[in-house]
Amino acid sequence: MWNLIKAILMVTVMILLTYLLAYHWNVVVTFFSSIIDWIVYWMTAASTGPPEVITP
Repeated sequence: MWNLIKAILMVTVMILLTYLLAYHWNVVVTFFSSIIDWIVYWMTAASTGPPEVITP
């Protein structure tokens, strides 16, 4: 029973991801790039002390 529920959930997630990537891929890319920027920022801030503001 649990395997069936897990399979349905997996298929639903895959369909949602496919839909998002197909129609809203720019939103997904922006979201992930902001998360990666945030992680890099905190990793560099933790290793180097107070961060210097770098404007692109």
